[in-house]
Amino acid sequence: GLNKSKETIILWDISDCEDIKFFIEKSVPYQINAMKFCPFNPHVMISCGKENVLFWDIKAKCLKCCPVVLEQYARGVSFMCLDFNTPIMDDDSFYERSKVFVGASNGCILQITCANRELDAVYKVQESPLLAIASNDHFVATGSLDGHLRVWPVTFSEFLIEAKHDSGVCSLDISNDAIEVLCG
Repeated sequence: GLNKSKETIILWDISDCEDIKFFIEKSVPYQINAMKFCPFNPHVMISCGKENVLFWDIKAKCLKCCPVVLEQYARGVSFMCLDFNTPIMDDDSFYERSKVFVGASNGCILQITCANRELDAVYKVQESPLLAIASNDHFVATGSLDGHLRVWPVTFSEFLIEAKHDSGVCSLDISNDAIEVLCG
């Protein structure tokens, strides 16, 4: 048979600092490059990796996986980074408007709606692999292997600001007041 490598997902229970223990441990047949908890539902996580973007539901010490249907957008592509774009909670449609942006090795960004877990849009933003992504209500910052940090409107029409670094940009964060972008 084929020798498929497995990744292990471990959730730790750190509610008692004196007695930290495994909450869930699961081996999965998916490569995982990035994983985050959903900011508005503590029982949901999302991961991305080689040819996959997966929602994970945490129920009764079990992890259940729900893949996002990506069709031709997944073939031969590694998804490297992800971040949630969570709109201001000003009405009941907040959950339906929440998106996750996933950066890919082919320079594309996938936009996925959290409520239905479906692919909404694919934006080709550059040729170089995207290594880092951070978003807020107003813009999305991307970092790439070619050293570019770019700030985009959430429509990805064209970048607003660009900075070139000496090496790849592999981590990003946006300050709470949206005035500063931290870049590694």
